Amino acid sequence: MQKYTVTKTLGTGAFGDVFQACLRSNPEERVAIKKIKQKYKSWKECLHLRELASLKVLRHVNIVRLKEMILENELLHFVFEYCDGNLYEEMKKERFSRERIQLSMRQIFSGISYMHKQGYFHRDMKPENVLIKDGVLKLADFGLAREVRSRPPYTMYVSTRWYRSPELLLRSETYNSPVDVWACGCIMAELFMNDPLFAGQSEVDMLMKIFMACGWPTKSSWPEGVPLLQTRGITTLPEKIIGLESMTKNRVPHDAMDLIRHCMTLDPARRYSGLNALKHPFLSIDEAAITRQLSLGSRAEMERRVEGKMGGGSGGAAGGGGGASAVEGKTGDPAGQGSGERPRRIEGKRSQFESKVAERSLNDTVDTDDLTALLDEMEGKH
Repeated sequence: MQKYTVTKTLGTGAFGDVFQACLRSNPEERVAIKKIKQKYKSWKECLHLRELASLKVLRHVNIVRLKEMILENELLHFVFEYCDGNLYEEMKKERFSRERIQLSMRQIFSGISYMHKQGYFHRDMKPENVLIKDGVLKLADFGLAREVRSRPPYTMYVSTRWYRSPELLLRSETYNSPVDVWACGCIMAELFMNDPLFAGQSEVDMLMKIFMACGWPTKSSWPEGVPLLQTRGITTLPEKIIGLESMTKNRVPHDAMDLIRHCMTLDPARRYSGLNALKHPFLSIDEAAITRQLSLGSRAEMERRVEGKMGGGSGGAAGGGGGASAVEGKTGDPAGQGSGERPRRIEGKRSQFESKVAERSLNDTVDTDDLTALLDEMEGKH
């Protein structure tokens, strides 16, 4: 850690703290450092972390980049590229235009589609975990990520409540990547509404709101959901279904609502995938053209604010005081999170790998390329 100077704390939570830092050799180069509170006596212990295992294979423009890992005084530090803010902060500043929502959701679904293709699903998608760097959205906080091919049962208490899919709320033990797509549908609706779609006070309240918007499990709509409903002890259902249009206060255009509806199908087996979403007409856009358009609009708005300030007006910078966001989103989750243990299926060259890891000092740094080689060898790929 000697190569970095910590400048301020960005976030703190039950599992770790996030700091803004800069290189001592180049103060202009900023990073975000996530310090894990749990202690690790060796790199061998660290390499069993799901977050680390997922980040080592996820290299995409719409996923936050892990630059290196540092183990110092038995504390593990993730060093990430620095991001300027997150989607939640941006939504608080101003209402998004249709074009900005299209660009934002295309970038989110690009990251989701890539992540699922690489064999991982996120399990905690929410606006706070979508970071922004130079206008580009990047998925972050993979502390709850799981392998698509891993075996259930999974932990039921994952994701922030407002973005949980019905299978999570009904405590299915066999959920998978469709939970991420449901959360993306919630985020997209929130971008149009500027308010959360399902701000339930409890899991049962969440289910009632979802059932009012999307219907409830039946033998035709979601056969596997019927026994989940019974096991959960849900006997009272809403008097009527009002539909997603009414739930979103008719603020969502028809083409966008069609995409949201496909992302928020009750039955996860019938829900869109991330790749399906990218092919939807609402996201068939010229990203470069919209980016230029939004950039010009932002520049013009900034110039107006500067002119207003010079003229003695009250038009200061909007959203001031928010500061930069933690690169890994909010490390705590008041709405309830959980984590499951992923069974390791690694045998192969374990003894050879462990001897190599043992050679490393407890105060050591590993960049992402070294990590990939180490984990690949641990999994018997070499």
